[in-house]
Amino acid sequence: MASGELQRPTTEFSAIHQRQLFSVFKHVDRLLTEMLAIAGGTMSGSPFEEYVSDLSAESQAELRQNIETLRRHILRILEEKGIPINKQSTSAAHAVRIRAHLVEIAFEELKPKRMGGYGQLTPQAHHELQEIIDELAEAMRHFQEASENEGDSQKR
Repeated sequence: MASGELQRPTTEFSAIHQRQLFSVFKHVDRLLTEMLAIAGGTMSGSPFEEYVSDLSAESQAELRQNIETLRRHILRILEEKGIPINKQSTSAAHAVRIRAHLVEIAFEELKPKRMGGYGQLTPQAHHELQEIIDELAEAMRHFQEASENEGDSQKR
Protein backbone atom coordinates (compact mmCIF):
# COMPACT_ATOMS: atom_id res chain seq x y z
CA MET A 1 0.00 0.00 0.00
CA ALA A 2 1.39 3.40 -0.98
CA SER A 3 1.94 5.95 1.74
CA GLY A 4 -0.99 8.29 2.13
CA GLU A 5 -3.50 5.65 1.04
CA LEU A 6 -6.27 5.03 3.48
CA GLN A 7 -6.68 1.50 4.66
CA ARG A 8 -10.28 0.43 4.10
CA PRO A 9 -11.90 -1.11 7.16
CA THR A 10 -12.74 -4.73 6.60
CA THR A 11 -15.07 -7.06 8.36
CA GLU A 12 -16.78 -10.33 7.69
CA PHE A 13 -19.90 -9.07 9.46
CA SER A 14 -23.03 -8.79 7.37
CA ALA A 15 -24.99 -5.53 7.44
CA ILE A 16 -27.38 -7.12 9.95
CA HIS A 17 -24.51 -8.11 12.24
CA GLN A 18 -23.02 -4.64 11.95
CA ARG A 19 -26.35 -3.05 12.92
CA GLN A 20 -26.62 -5.39 15.92
CA LEU A 21 -23.08 -4.60 17.05
CA PHE A 22 -23.84 -0.90 16.70
CA SER A 23 -27.15 -1.27 18.55
CA VAL A 24 -25.58 -3.11 21.47
CA PHE A 25 -22.77 -0.56 21.71
CA LYS A 26 -25.29 2.28 21.68
CA HIS A 27 -27.30 0.56 24.43
CA VAL A 28 -24.14 0.04 26.48
CA ASP A 29 -23.26 3.71 26.05
CA ARG A 30 -26.68 4.71 27.42
CA LEU A 31 -26.11 2.45 30.41
CA LEU A 32 -22.68 4.01 30.94
CA THR A 33 -24.26 7.47 30.81
CA GLU A 34 -26.81 6.39 33.41
CA MET A 35 -24.02 5.00 35.59
CA LEU A 36 -22.26 8.36 35.51
CA ALA A 37 -25.48 10.19 36.38
CA ILE A 38 -26.23 7.80 39.24
CA ALA A 39 -22.69 7.92 40.60
CA GLY A 40 -22.52 11.68 40.36
CA GLY A 41 -25.90 12.25 41.92
CA THR A 42 -27.01 14.23 38.86
CA MET A 43 -30.37 12.48 38.82
CA SER A 44 -31.17 14.13 42.15
CA GLY A 45 -34.08 16.42 42.61
CA SER A 46 -36.67 13.78 41.93
CA PRO A 47 -39.06 13.04 44.76
CA PHE A 48 -38.81 9.42 43.58
CA GLU A 49 -35.01 9.22 43.75
CA GLU A 50 -33.90 5.60 43.84
CA TYR A 51 -30.23 5.98 44.68
CA VAL A 52 -28.24 7.13 47.68
CA SER A 53 -25.17 9.10 46.67
CA ASP A 54 -22.56 7.06 48.53
CA LEU A 55 -19.59 6.96 46.16
CA SER A 56 -16.48 8.85 47.16
CA ALA A 57 -15.00 11.44 44.82
CA GLU A 58 -12.16 8.99 44.14
CA SER A 59 -14.59 6.20 43.22
CA GLN A 60 -16.49 8.55 40.94
CA ALA A 61 -13.26 9.61 39.23
CA GLU A 62 -12.23 5.98 38.76
CA LEU A 63 -15.65 5.14 37.32
CA ARG A 64 -15.40 8.06 34.86
CA GLN A 65 -11.91 6.89 33.82
CA ASN A 66 -13.09 3.31 33.30
CA ILE A 67 -16.09 4.46 31.29
CA GLU A 68 -13.90 6.69 29.10
CA THR A 69 -11.60 3.72 28.46
CA LEU A 70 -14.52 1.44 27.57
CA ARG A 71 -15.94 4.09 25.24
CA ARG A 72 -12.57 4.45 23.49
CA HIS A 73 -12.55 0.68 22.90
CA ILE A 74 -16.07 0.80 21.49
CA LEU A 75 -15.20 3.70 19.17
CA ARG A 76 -12.02 1.98 17.99
CA ILE A 77 -13.88 -1.25 17.23
CA LEU A 78 -16.58 0.58 15.29
CA GLU A 79 -13.95 2.48 13.33
CA GLU A 80 -11.92 -0.66 12.58
CA LYS A 81 -15.03 -2.45 11.34
CA GLY A 82 -16.09 0.52 9.23
CA ILE A 83 -19.34 1.01 11.13
CA PRO A 84 -20.19 4.71 11.06
CA ILE A 85 -21.64 6.61 13.98
CA ASN A 86 -24.23 8.94 12.56
CA LYS A 87 -24.36 12.11 14.59
CA GLN A 88 -27.81 12.93 15.90
CA SER A 89 -29.55 15.94 14.48
CA THR A 90 -32.57 16.10 16.77
CA SER A 91 -32.84 19.40 18.55
CA ALA A 92 -32.83 19.25 22.36
CA ALA A 93 -35.66 21.82 22.41
CA HIS A 94 -37.74 19.56 20.16
CA ALA A 95 -36.97 16.50 22.31
CA VAL A 96 -38.04 18.37 25.45
CA ARG A 97 -41.31 19.44 23.79
CA ILE A 98 -42.04 15.85 22.76
CA ARG A 99 -41.44 14.62 26.31
CA ALA A 100 -43.67 17.38 27.65
CA HIS A 101 -46.43 16.04 25.41
CA LEU A 102 -45.78 12.57 26.81
CA VAL A 103 -46.17 14.00 30.32
CA GLU A 104 -49.50 15.50 29.28
CA ILE A 105 -50.61 12.12 27.95
CA ALA A 106 -49.61 10.48 31.23
CA PHE A 107 -51.66 13.06 33.14
CA GLU A 108 -54.61 12.32 30.85
CA GLU A 109 -54.69 8.85 32.39
CA LEU A 110 -55.52 10.46 35.73
CA LYS A 111 -58.72 12.12 34.52
CA PRO A 112 -61.80 10.92 36.39
CA LYS A 113 -63.33 9.31 33.30
CA ARG A 114 -60.21 7.14 32.89
CA MET A 115 -59.65 6.43 36.59
CA GLY A 116 -63.21 5.16 36.78
CA GLY A 117 -61.89 2.11 34.96
CA TYR A 118 -60.16 1.13 38.20
CA GLY A 119 -63.39 1.22 40.12
CA GLN A 120 -66.25 3.63 40.59
CA LEU A 121 -65.28 7.01 42.01
CA THR A 122 -67.27 8.70 44.72
CA PRO A 123 -68.37 12.26 43.87
CA GLN A 124 -65.70 13.57 46.28
CA ALA A 125 -62.96 11.40 44.69
CA HIS A 126 -64.09 12.63 41.25
CA HIS A 127 -63.80 16.23 42.48
CA GLU A 128 -60.35 15.58 44.03
CA LEU A 129 -59.06 14.07 40.80
CA GLN A 130 -60.38 16.98 38.79
CA GLU A 131 -58.59 19.41 41.12
CA ILE A 132 -55.36 17.46 40.65
CA ILE A 133 -55.77 17.50 36.86
CA ASP A 134 -56.54 21.22 36.83
CA GLU A 135 -53.45 21.98 38.94
CA LEU A 136 -51.20 19.83 36.75
CA ALA A 137 -52.69 21.30 33.55
CA GLU A 138 -51.86 24.80 34.77
CA ALA A 139 -48.30 23.75 35.66
CA MET A 140 -47.90 22.11 32.25
CA ARG A 141 -49.23 25.24 30.51
CA HIS A 142 -46.40 27.25 32.09
CA PHE A 143 -43.93 24.49 31.28
CA GLN A 144 -45.06 24.41 27.62
CA GLU A 145 -44.87 28.19 27.29
CA ALA A 146 -41.31 28.18 28.65
CA SER A 147 -40.36 25.32 26.29
CA GLU A 148 -41.86 27.12 23.30
CA ASN A 149 -40.11 30.36 24.22
CA GLU A 150 -36.80 28.51 24.48
CA GLY A 151 -37.37 26.91 21.08
CA ASP A 152 -38.21 30.31 19.58
CA SER A 153 -35.02 31.88 20.97
CA GLN A 154 -32.97 29.03 19.47
CA LYS A 155 -34.41 29.73 15.99
CA ARG A 156 -33.24 33.35 16.02
